Amino acid sequence: MTFNRNKVWKDEVSLWSDAVLKSPNKARPVNNLGFAFKILGQMDNAMRDFTKAIEINPRYPDPYFLRATIYDNLKQWDKAIANYSMVIDINPKHAKAYCNLGIAFANLGQYDKAIASYASAIKIDPRFQDAFYNRGIAYSSIKLWKNAIADYSKAIEIDSKYTAAYSNRGIAYANLWQYQNAISDYSKAIEIDPKYIIAYNNRGYAYSNIGDFEKAIADYSKALAIDPNFTAAYANRDYAYAQLKNKQNNK
Repeated sequence: MTFNRNKVWKDEVSLWSDAVLKSPNKARPVNNLGFAFKILGQMDNAMRDFTKAIEINPRYPDPYFLRATIYDNLKQWDKAIANYSMVIDINPKHAKAYCNLGIAFANLGQYDKAIASYASAIKIDPRFQDAFYNRGIAYSSIKLWKNAIADYSKAIEIDSKYTAAYSNRGIAYANLWQYQNAISDYSKAIEIDPKYIIAYNNRGYAYSNIGDFEKAIADYSKALAIDPNFTAAYANRDYAYAQLKNKQNNK
């Protein structure tokens, strides 16, 4: 499948290279050639073509957006922000650009700007579950747990299989000491994705906090069965074993 998929995009490179030769002063074919290179992982070629498309037509939003996604992958957040901002300047209704802009701000620790960007994305598209989810992460980062729960809940309302939203809502509940709610959310995440290792570890932590060390040990053991190199689960399980032993000795 990978070979066939690569062949398709190599054919796309040939197709758009020919289009660029025929119309070298048109931004769209140059941008599309860059996109084909990007899919093939040839980021230098992709960046060259996106930049060329912008030189041809500085008010064409697509190459700014695609160039920003490359800067995201390089963790060059300031450059990503500059490019997403250009997309928004050209097309103020570009919800995805606002959402990605928020992610870039969050990665710089600028959570107020991130939250504002996600809010703009949601205003444009009230069913944009990723914007709610990412705003929930931003609220969690500044310990506004109730706000985070509201946003994770909205993401789940839109997409009932949003595994990460259940898991992160569980973390928010746990930080409010609402461990039963947290366990319920971790369990839902595991139901959707039985290999979701973080949910097992976090559910184990919640069980430990309510004194159910047997279930905690079972969850940590399940996490380790999925990934034997998950060191946090070893430490957490050792703690649960010790607490269980103390509990039994004090009976």
